[in-house]
Amino acid sequence: MLEMMKSFSDVRLKIFEEFRFAAELLGAELVFLIPFAKRKENFMIRLSAGILCFLLFAQLYFFLPKGGTKSGMPGLDMVILSVVWYSFLVILSMVCCKCCFKIGICDLVFFTIAGFAAQHIEYALINELLAMQLVHALTEHFWLYAVVSLASCTFFYMAVYRLFGSKMVQCGGELFEDRPLFILFSVLLLAVLVASCFTEQHLFRFGDVRNGILVVMTDVLICTLILLVQYGCYHSSQIYRERRIVEQLLHERQKQYLVSKENMEAVTHKCHDLKHQIHALEQMSGGQRSEFLEDIRQSVLVYDSMAQTGHEVLNTLLTEKSNYCERHSVRLSIMADGAALGFMDVLD
Repeated sequence: MLEMMKSFSDVRLKIFEEFRFAAELLGAELVFLIPFAKRKENFMIRLSAGILCFLLFAQLYFFLPKGGTKSGMPGLDMVILSVVWYSFLVILSMVCCKCCFKIGICDLVFFTIAGFAAQHIEYALINELLAMQLVHALTEHFWLYAVVSLASCTFFYMAVYRLFGSKMVQCGGELFEDRPLFILFSVLLLAVLVASCFTEQHLFRFGDVRNGILVVMTDVLICTLILLVQYGCYHSSQIYRERRIVEQLLHERQKQYLVSKENMEAVTHKCHDLKHQIHALEQMSGGQRSEFLEDIRQSVLVYDSMAQTGHEVLNTLLTEKSNYCERHSVRLSIMADGAALGFMDVLD
């Protein structure tokens, strides 16, 4: 009877671990993607269906062929099969996210790496360090272990969101372009992460390493290093984005300066001739005098077409359109408060 209860407890724990890996992996990816990427239509339906299918598919692990050596260690074929299986789950989580969000391939791989690294840090600290090294009896109390796992995952993901995830909204839904070099770098980084995680886990469970704490901390350190590398890539991307904004602002200022210069030159030219025109007006008849006055008025209108709204980019755009209308004898009236557009990105 005790053996049956122990067997049931082991099976329940294994099912929970598979369910936990899938749920934590997808949850970690969503921590980064929800504030970053734009959502597709029927987002909640897509997300709910994707999560359900992914969690159910993860349970197929128990139908994989199991093998081992006489010493109780898994055979090489079983190790390779496990690596391939969990790597496939990572790829499947990317497919699930791709179905829910409007996101490029490079960005998708990038945030999958971040999610996998964050998930593995939490798993290594709770499962391998706490449950298997410090408090061995924790896994014997299933519901306590489940509550501890859920609480630790929740608090850790909240911290990750505060530190990194919340900053993703500043990217505007695009971080890297889908260039072959960027995609290759992301895929290689993902391969390094997967290989590192499973190598450390194999050493922890079946190797000759006596100090399991050292293995766990090495695993956590590698995942943290990968997250820092990603943060550096993110920071570099933001610097590049800001530089593009500055370049666009300088370009818009140059265009506005050229427009102002053209208008000022036109007015200056008219002012230079104004004294001669005033003298001529005194000797002209009524009809000729009206033509001269209309010519002077047109010059003033050209200068008055400079839009001043309180927003440099809007000033440039409206001034260009105003001059175009003036050249084509179209009357344009402008009433705009450019300061009200301060919430918009300059590139937009």
